[in-house]
Amino acid sequence: MQQASLPVDTIVTLDDTGCPVTTSKAIADGVGNPHKTVIQLVRQNVSDLEDFGGVAFEMRPFETRGGTQHREVAILNEPQSTLLMTYMRNNAVVREFKKRLVRAFFEMARERQQAPEPAARAFGSTGDADLDRRLDVEQGILERAGIPKGEHMARLLRAAVAPSEPQAPAEPMVDGPPAHRMAALIGRHFDFTHPPVVRMTATEVLQACGIAEPTRAQATAAGVAIARLSGREPMRGGHGNLHAMPRPLAKH
Repeated sequence: MQQASLPVDTIVTLDDTGCPVTTSKAIADGVGNPHKTVIQLVRQNVSDLEDFGGVAFEMRPFETRGGTQHREVAILNEPQSTLLMTYMRNNAVVREFKKRLVRAFFEMARERQQAPEPAARAFGSTGDADLDRRLDVEQGILERAGIPKGEHMARLLRAAVAPSEPQAPAEPMVDGPPAHRMAALIGRHFDFTHPPVVRMTATEVLQACGIAEPTRAQATAAGVAIARLSGREPMRGGHGNLHAMPRPLAKH
């Protein structure tokens, strides 16, 4: 299988909400598989992928000898695309594209931040040989433990996006219509001065703020508040509007 030539700067882009994303088409081209195979893989595992934000689907045009046609493309953020790659057969082409994808997300993050975090600089300096060794070690551990790669990666990604400290007790939601009170609640859990890294529904945002079962009215008010805080309109997803959100603040 030949790896398609795909410039790194086209693998990861910013969506309409400013969130770094890749697409099922970019992944298919990168690993040399038909796009139909990759989009089917997304749909088969969409419930797993949506642990890390809503998965958006778009109809995009492409040219053929018979004229312009349209195909459905999945839009995936960094943890979603990383998890999807673990569901693919781990041959040499897939391994190389995994590294290209990691670098592309890293480069996008570095471009968006004037001063990269120390952890990002340290990871960015990791060489290909070290990445290969880490992949081999991980594969051996998983095989000996009998843990599916997808399940293992899901655990790692959940730990990566979780707050570093235990969550505080759930905060009671204030009654009433005021979007400014909702904005104050959300602002205590998300720092909108940081760039967005994940897409979430308003209900998911409220759950991250400690509201276990938000009402429809609360979710509606939260959607208005998030749009004001972020300065971005949401994009339409399979389960409602998706908002570009920064990483949740850690509890102290």
